[in-house]
Order: sequence, then C-alpha cells, then structure tokens
Amino acid sequence: MKRMVLFGSGGWIPSEHRSTMCVVVEIGDSLFVLDAGTGMRRFRGRIGSALLKEHDTISILLSHYHLDHIIGISYLPLNYIGKQVVIYAPEFGTEGHKPEQILARLFDAPVFFPLSGFPCSVEVRGIREGRHRIDGVDIAVFRQSHTVPSVAYRIEDRLYYATDRRPTRDLVRHASGVRYLLHDASFDEEAFADIRDPKKRTKALWGHSTAQDAARLARDAGVRHLGLIHLSPSMDEDDYSALLERARRIFAPTFLPREGRWIDLD
Repeated sequence: MKRMVLFGSGGWIPSEHRSTMCVVVEIGDSLFVLDAGTGMRRFRGRIGSALLKEHDTISILLSHYHLDHIIGISYLPLNYIGKQVVIYAPEFGTEGHKPEQILARLFDAPVFFPLSGFPCSVEVRGIREGRHRIDGVDIAVFRQSHTVPSVAYRIEDRLYYATDRRPTRDLVRHASGVRYLLHDASFDEEAFADIRDPKKRTKALWGHSTAQDAARLARDAGVRHLGLIHLSPSMDEDDYSALLERARRIFAPTFLPREGRWIDLD
C-alpha cells in the first residue's frame, strides 16, 4: 500500500479548517511524517489512531526548524506512547549546532521537558543533501532557498514535498516526472502585481512562493498532479478556491488538499 494523507496543509498559524504542515506517507510497512506542525494532533483521530496501531516505528522528516513545522513534536508524549520515533532534520546551515541541540532549545526545561523524557523512544538524526535509503524506501533530499536552511524531500517517483521555498528553477530537475508535487503556495501573485522590482518582490514573499509560481514549476517539471500547500492563514477557503482557479489556468491538474483524506500514490 502506497498512500498519503495530509494532516496539515496550512502555513504559520492553524485556522478553523487547516492545521500547519504535516503530511503522512505510508509505503508498505514504513510510515513517514513530513513536518511536525499542528496537524500532528490528528494522530488522535480515526485515521491517525489506526496508523499507530499498524506501525511501531515512525520517521519524521523535517524540512526546517521554524516553529509551525516542529511544534507537533510536543504532542508525541500523548500520541506515540511506546513507539520508536526517528526525527530526521537538516544538519547544514546550523552554525555548528547539531540538530538535537537545535530542537533542545524548545524541547527542554523550562519551556518543555526533554525528548529523552518522552514516553516513547525518540532519536534525532541529521540528514544531508543527497540520496538516502530510509526504512527501505528511496528518499532524496534537496536544499531549498528560504529564510533559513530548508530541504525538500522526494520519495521515490511518487511524491516531491516542497514547502517553505522560493520558486527557484532547480525544482524542475529535482521533481521531474513525480506523480505528486506538494508545493508552497503561500500567496497569490496578483497581490504583488504592483511590485516591479524583483528584489522587493522576493523580500515581500518572505522566502515563500505564489500558487502561480508552483503551477509553472509543476508544468515545467512534468509532474502528474500539483497540490497547493502552506496556505496563508490570512486567506479563507473562498480565497483558496480562487487561488486554485488561477493556478489551474497554468497547470490544469492542480488541487487543494483536503485534510484527513487519503490520496493513492500507486
């Protein structure tokens, strides 16, 4: 069985209908969680509970260390009791600090209790750019341009996960031919139409992409489907629908993920 479900598809702040980034991928006996945003709470729900009954080992792949992508680690003591959790985190651009040291800034006293005190086994491993074999699955890691060090993950030819990134053209090569591209779509290009200076436009986007950027990259990479993610909490569901229509003018097989619904990766 090869499938994914989005437990979180929003950016920065959870909203009424969307949690922050958390994508669950099940490939055979392996379970991966792409980013640990507030969507991690959905492991308390029907789908999440069923997954935890089936899997004793869970691999969490972090794209970067911004709070909206790691806060769900604090939910592990409730949801993952007795499980083995391995957190893969970028180890470049961290000013000499190891990933476990960075996470300890949040998950340690007096803010929280340390990962070593969780009622599950938690191991933090640094991950570098390149090809890896994790839990029997081929996963490629690519650096991204963001406000802080960030990575994208390609899981076989099934999924390319690219949140929190500027719309650089290297993705066209890295994501070539995948079934699903999940790409940062934090903004609507039309909102920045008056900003002609490329440098000012880049600054205004805060290291993110527009839905139109994502659609152009998906088209040029030859992917089968594009899912718009890291949606801005400053918009509502009607705004997202309008965003979807604008993206579809560029790349027709674009969709808005519905949280809690399975997507077949076969």
